Amino acid sequence: MNIYFCETRCYSVRPVHQTKRLTMKVLIADLRRKTRMTQNALADAVGITRPYLSQIERGDRRMTPELKERIAKALGVDANDLVDVSARGREDEELLLEAFRQLSDEQQDVWIDMARAALRRA
Repeated sequence: MNIYFCETRCYSVRPVHQTKRLTMKVLIADLRRKTRMTQNALADAVGITRPYLSQIERGDRRMTPELKERIAKALGVDANDLVDVSARGREDEELLLEAFRQLSDEQQDVWIDMARAALRRA
């Protein structure tokens, strides 16, 4: 879920699949390619189907912690290497949105100004 701010102090929220899941997808696919492993070979090594692995790599499916461990082992990396720990999770985004909704209009204006300032610095 991403929050978008606009000049009229409005915000909209739209779900996207591009935070942690996208990061995992990119890292898994990149690590698999670096080891010169095909999707079929990795899927066989971890006991899942190739289409399921493909969905994980695209970010369409989530992994259980056990599957994450099996994929990491098959790729010869630590399970934490499959995930960008700097990426915020959906729970954090939902918490921020809920907090924002409970603020007064004046407090929301301050948050929006802070977001604009942060985006200008990025």
